[in-house]
Amino acid sequence: MMKKLPSSQRGFALVIALSLMAFVLLLILSISTLVQVESQSASAGLQQMRARLNAQLGAMIALGDLQRFTGPDQRVTARADILLDPSSGDISGQSRWTGVWSSKESTSDFFDMADELVDRKARWLVSGNDPNGPMLDPSSPISVETTDLATVGGSVTNKSSINRNDTVKAPKVEILGDNNVAEGHYAFWVSDEGVKARVNMADPFLNSADPQAEYYRTAMAQVVDPTAVSNSDGDQLLAGTDSRWKDETQDPSKNPSKISSLKNIPMFLEDDLPSGANLDGVSREFFHDFTVHSSGVLANTKKGGLKRDLSTALLNLPTDMQVGGENSPMFDPFNGRNLGTKKANQSTGDPGGPNWEQLADYYQLAINT
Repeated sequence: MMKKLPSSQRGFALVIALSLMAFVLLLILSISTLVQVESQSASAGLQQMRARLNAQLGAMIALGDLQRFTGPDQRVTARADILLDPSSGDISGQSRWTGVWSSKESTSDFFDMADELVDRKARWLVSGNDPNGPMLDPSSPISVETTDLATVGGSVTNKSSINRNDTVKAPKVEILGDNNVAEGHYAFWVSDEGVKARVNMADPFLNSADPQAEYYRTAMAQVVDPTAVSNSDGDQLLAGTDSRWKDETQDPSKNPSKISSLKNIPMFLEDDLPSGANLDGVSREFFHDFTVHSSGVLANTKKGGLKRDLSTALLNLPTDMQVGGENSPMFDPFNGRNLGTKKANQSTGDPGGPNWEQLADYYQLAINT
């Protein structure tokens, strides 16, 4: 015969059973929430990785286009706004595109034709410049979907008051996956640092009493003085009591006050600002005008190769620049060259001008007197 438990003990067992069930339910809910959070985190991480890879793809294509179209010496670049009528205003987001032109004499060169640079046409260094797609033209609004790469309040300021638009738009390009299904997009725009004024250079020979200093200055890169520049409101915000760009003791290219970014110009100049000046937006105001990274080589954009340094060549004239050499005439005569004599063939057109030996004689005379 089974012995019955007291009613108080049966109630305690029910409480324990309910507590265990509640704990199991809580555990299941916790695991379910954890799995959901981890799943969302993994999905977000995957999307972030895809976005990063899409951006990397766009950057690699941009670098490839930059190397392909601007790598040859006989290529020149400029911004699209040089083709626009200043009185008509800019096409929103397109006037700051970088264009590439061929500088070869022939308008039907084989390599230029391969790069679609024939007949003096430009190649624009922005995404979506597909030969099978719509032809990009900075003077006509884009008909395809675009993305903003420079925006007002972000990279640039609002200059509508002076009929300018510094924003930049670039066409979005689909990245196709399996079965040609779009799995992402990329967009890029190549900014030409070479057309911007470099602000972290100074002229160390400006106030020098050494007579050789003037000679050395002729071999230096051009130096800009941003303190002479006014913003779109007409305020000369960068004008301090002394110009750090014209005073070798305040050279901005040297430590401890080195300008490594446009964003630290205000910090660099804050002690010399005129009363009431505000430089908070200087990096956006001159986003397309100033740079700290511009550099280059003396490439011969007419014939290719590097340019000749005349400051040294004219002191000791190389063989190819002497009479009879390949580069003897400074200018071709009207009816061709006559490399065996010191003067060009007689003609009714351009006689060709002086030769290099004559220029070298004048140069050496100036140096020796």
